[in-house]
Amino acid sequence: MKPTRRVFSFGLPALVCWPGLARSAVSDPIAQYERVTGGRIGVYAVNVKTGAKLTWRADERFIMCSSYKASLAAFVLSRVDRGEEKLDAAIRYGVRDTKDLWGPVSKANLTKGAMTVEAMCKAAVEISDGVCANLLLARSGGPAALTAFLRSIGDGITRVDHYEPQLDRVPSGGPWDSTTPAAMAATLQKMVLGDVLSARSKALLTQWLIGNQTNPRLRGGLPRSWLIGNKTGHSGRDMAGDIAVAWPRPDTPIVIAVYTREGRPTEKQFDEVFGGIGRLVASTLV
Repeated sequence: MKPTRRVFSFGLPALVCWPGLARSAVSDPIAQYERVTGGRIGVYAVNVKTGAKLTWRADERFIMCSSYKASLAAFVLSRVDRGEEKLDAAIRYGVRDTKDLWGPVSKANLTKGAMTVEAMCKAAVEISDGVCANLLLARSGGPAALTAFLRSIGDGITRVDHYEPQLDRVPSGGPWDSTTPAAMAATLQKMVLGDVLSARSKALLTQWLIGNQTNPRLRGGLPRSWLIGNKTGHSGRDMAGDIAVAWPRPDTPIVIAVYTREGRPTEKQFDEVFGGIGRLVASTLV
């Protein structure tokens, strides 16, 4: 008989366990990170097929940083689905639009002076191009419009208030440009696995997430044999995040949202905790 999976809390991060599994068999990267860095980390991971979950500070607010670009791309695709936008439409821009922003793809195309909506979405998600993200957000109605889209799909928590780079510089733990791990995981599930987007748009968003080329983060700990689509974010200081849909098998998607704030973490500690959570997910949710 297959064991029933349950969530147990041990006073440290909640871990997913089932009868016969000793807690000592599961590493605790979350508690280690908080103890060593003085920061906080939020985790929400769920096996969509079985309902098994791993959570810690799942309802606390964290700044999204560039992980919001997955929602932005979904918003743009929803506008395409409604006939309000076209993937092959050209967005023109110049040097002034690139100032103080990470934008390797947009800057490489400066001599052309324009990119298509589709190319900008791809660059925003796969490379985290901030220039493309700002231009797409402005064209789609700005932060308030993106927040309204999130409300329309049932996310009453996640909010976008600024463009980059201000979006990465708001006070940690405040309401601006923030989400909770639980809210973002639910939204990501709707966008990638639900019916928020048309089949074609959903396939495009999934393709871009799978093509992500930024920091390894969760991918650093999840098995290489899994199919993984994710979007990372980083403030350059204490705030980092990674949201992902991972498929150990085609019929078993796992949705994950992890965010950090506060403390004095190093890049190595970010890599260790996100990779550790990836391994924890793989060892407990499949």
